Amino acid sequence: MAERIYCILLWLYPAEHRQAYGGLMLQHARDLERDAFQRRGWQLLFLYFRLIKDGVLNAGREQWEVIMANNRFSPASWFTVLLAAIPGLLLVFSRVKIIQLAPILQSLVAYGYLAILIVGVPLFWYRQRRFPAWALLPAGLVIWEVVYLAGNLLTELLSDLGWLPPLWQDGMLGFAMLEIFLTVVLAVFLLRGQRLTTSVWLAMGAIFLVNLLETILYYFALPAPSWIVPGIFNYLSNASIGLLDGLLLVAAGLLAVRQHGLMAMLVVIGGFGYMCMDSDFISGFRLNQWAGYPIYSIGMTALYLVVTPIALLRARTRLGRLLAVFIPVGIYLSARIVVPLLVIPYYPHQVPWGDILFSVNVMLNFVLAWVLYSNIEKAAHGEEIVGAVSNPPQPVLSGNYQ
Repeated sequence: MAERIYCILLWLYPAEHRQAYGGLMLQHARDLERDAFQRRGWQLLFLYFRLIKDGVLNAGREQWEVIMANNRFSPASWFTVLLAAIPGLLLVFSRVKIIQLAPILQSLVAYGYLAILIVGVPLFWYRQRRFPAWALLPAGLVIWEVVYLAGNLLTELLSDLGWLPPLWQDGMLGFAMLEIFLTVVLAVFLLRGQRLTTSVWLAMGAIFLVNLLETILYYFALPAPSWIVPGIFNYLSNASIGLLDGLLLVAAGLLAVRQHGLMAMLVVIGGFGYMCMDSDFISGFRLNQWAGYPIYSIGMTALYLVVTPIALLRARTRLGRLLAVFIPVGIYLSARIVVPLLVIPYYPHQVPWGDILFSVNVMLNFVLAWVLYSNIEKAAHGEEIVGAVSNPPQPVLSGNYQ
């Protein structure tokens, strides 16, 4: 029993630690169980509780030390940071109407930045044979926009050919079909031969469970049995888009991982940047009539598309990069739920479970991107994770377990 328990707990440890010490740790657990069995009484039960408690705590400690190991990086130059932050700044300026000159200045900056992308990216690639880090964020936004427009054209083409029933003649259908195709192709092509870690599978499992829960909650909220089938179909056709968006952007970021490692998170951030241009997403509920909406909208856009890329590019450690991604994104996704509940008087007791689960889904997509990119980055650059290797393995218990 102790061996079975600890076989499960071992999957919480880093892969390198399991490979190095897994056999010794299981043998240690067997020895402890044999000793406890000789003592009889409650000793076995106490041992199992201690195995679970100490195994979870030690696994968390090992994972933390992996994050902190070999994690010193050179921050990007301020010129790179400025170029990466310009898309977010343009969106912020588009919401600010301070002086009459602002629209002209905004147009000049926008077209100037577009020229930098069109000329600078190919030139940078020609000279260094790599995609510039400052263009990763707009690349994510462009990928999503191109797929969205192509999906709408695909729907129109299939409808004109008479291959779609009337119920399916929606622009989102072609978009979803194209996203599924690209996600599968990119994942298979770029992950071929890769051994995915347990954390990657756990993140994908969590995404599946959240979407399943959201579907179940929607099912029980339907008013009448006659609406169940069309209601579920309509819900899935719309709710799946958010899930497919995230998976497509995570798959697209794989193109940049081998060159930029965790900086490929900028592709995901930029791809989700379309949300910042959608007032409904920023609102969670409808906030357009709220007097403080302009300030709120500017703050959320700046936090997501200006603060996040600057903090990520300037971070000097892996932990710094982790915080640079998940603190702003976490605040952003929490604010779009909490703020409407505080300022809209006619929703005082209504909990927006749909928006909450959607925000959780978005965060899980970021988690999936982080653990997947970390896994590939270590494999590509041959990093050695030292963790707690410097200490002799004392897997679960030391000495007296009573």
